[in-house]
Amino acid sequence: MTEQTVQIIITLKVKENDLSIERPIDITNLEKDIGSFSQEIGSQLLSMMLKMLDDMLRDIVPDDWKNVGTERRSVQFECGYVHFKRRIYQDTEGARHKPLDELLELEPWQRSSRGLEEMSSALAATNTYRQASNLISWLVKAAISPSTIGRYLRKTGQRIQEQERMATEGEEQGQIETEVLYAEADGVYISLQREKKKRAEVKVSIIYTGKEAIGKGRNRCINKVCITQLGGSNEEWQMKMRDTIYHYYAFDNIKLLVAGGDGATWVRNSFEYVGLSKVDLLDRFHVIRAISQTWGKDMDIGLLISDLFTKGWYMVRGQLLANIAKSKGENKKKKLKTYKYLLNNRDGLLDLDKRGLPVKDLCTLGAAEGNVDKLVRQRMRGRGCSWSWSGARAMLAVLPHVQVLSQHVFEYRPVTVGQCKKQRIKKTEGNGYQPVSGSLSYLFSHTSQEKWVKCIKAYLNSNLSLIEFF
Repeated sequence: MTEQTVQIIITLKVKENDLSIERPIDITNLEKDIGSFSQEIGSQLLSMMLKMLDDMLRDIVPDDWKNVGTERRSVQFECGYVHFKRRIYQDTEGARHKPLDELLELEPWQRSSRGLEEMSSALAATNTYRQASNLISWLVKAAISPSTIGRYLRKTGQRIQEQERMATEGEEQGQIETEVLYAEADGVYISLQREKKKRAEVKVSIIYTGKEAIGKGRNRCINKVCITQLGGSNEEWQMKMRDTIYHYYAFDNIKLLVAGGDGATWVRNSFEYVGLSKVDLLDRFHVIRAISQTWGKDMDIGLLISDLFTKGWYMVRGQLLANIAKSKGENKKKKLKTYKYLLNNRDGLLDLDKRGLPVKDLCTLGAAEGNVDKLVRQRMRGRGCSWSWSGARAMLAVLPHVQVLSQHVFEYRPVTVGQCKKQRIKKTEGNGYQPVSGSLSYLFSHTSQEKWVKCIKAYLNSNLSLIEFF
């Protein structure tokens, strides 16, 4: 071959507008030149389309708007930089409008499209900012710095946070039907930078309606919703849990809430504002680990754990106390600590199918650890990462939506905000006196089948006043 280049001419036509692009392609560098040429074609085509859209908008703007000229603008799209002009209008009150910018959802001085920002945010959620910078720069053939990636992620995260906040404040009830709702909560600590505190706990909760098998020994949560929070009070977390459950699930049809966790106080109190009948289940991983590390050398822990989960706390309490009485020194302190942990969470030790609950076909829990690891820990811990408050909160907002953001299918839906919900407890009709309702954990725990508990239940069902009973 004597020729080293091939001349390519492509003509683009959008309505009445024609544009011919001519470029020599080096045969020795064929793939790179074709890729660069394809990107140039995409940029030119998008520029022509934007001009056509601006012409169409001219015909639908209000008649009393005055055209005061055009302005040039450059925006980085996925296909590269695009330079275009758009018309500027002035209304009767003197306010300036740029319809094409509003159609493209471009803010003043914005230099990148929302699609590019979402793509960059999705890459930053699975890679470090520096790695995401290298990847996106390679894809769009333009230099995008790690600090720019951070700004993109903050903008995307803030948009998601605002939409989720407005959505959960609405009064409309969710559509996901279920009799039993499962909820688990756990926490993970991340490192902070330029803050008074060096570390902060990220609260994570997953809510789902059941599990389905996707492989041997593998299950997937059905209708799963993830909730995260960094900072804020426990009450704000409880309100967030309440509002999220009401927004996604058909609240009035839920008969039972099964709450799981590692026994931490904030985990047990996460669902106080929900207003549903609730039972607690202590995470089996933490129970088995605590017992194995404490009594693994002294007792038959297989039988001990079996009795604990199938017969309840009071069947093993005597064995544990007898063993502790024989221990000394640090070993005794360790056993007392584990004993206190089990004692404080005794209402969540018995298996669900041994509690006589009115609902059958209950699934197992224990998905929190894996979800916390995949959702938060893998990206936000390790690798020498440390976070500012704004960056961490933006990342937590983006992480659950990485897949839809990368596919450009995340919906920014307008939300009608109603009056903020105060409490989800059902109220009866009428203007008369309504006593304050509440729940006693003993009535729904492992002791629910004992005679004295049944006696109290029977009396409370026929006499509403607990004070009168005593």
